Parts: sequence; C-alpha cells; structure tokens
Amino acid sequence: MYLEMDNYSSNKSYEKAADYRKKISSLREIQGDQSIAGYNKDRDAISVSYSNKRKELV
Repeated sequence: MYLEMDNYSSNKSYEKAADYRKKISSLREIQGDQSIAGYNKDRDAISVSYSNKRKELV
C-alpha cells in the first residue's frame, strides 16, 4: 500500500494517494486497538445471553 501511495503521489494523483494514506492510517489504528488486549497471552472468554427469560452460557 505504501508503494501504491508513493506512485500516485509521484504521478501527482494526490486524491488517490490521500485515499491510500487514509487506508493505511485506519489499518494502523485497528492494529493498535488489537494489540492492547493481546499481550501474547491466551485468554478465555465467557458470554451470557438472556432471551425469553432464558439464560445461555456461550
């Protein structure tokens, strides 16, 4: 994606280059959000669902 952004910028296609910059920024943000919870440790998740006065453990 970086190369494509640079190519568009070099060819003065600034709007397309800006689109790639936004995509790269969004991906970085998502990766940052995911790494906060990770810490490379296994974790178990439990969820309880309520419907029609019935509880379900998922």
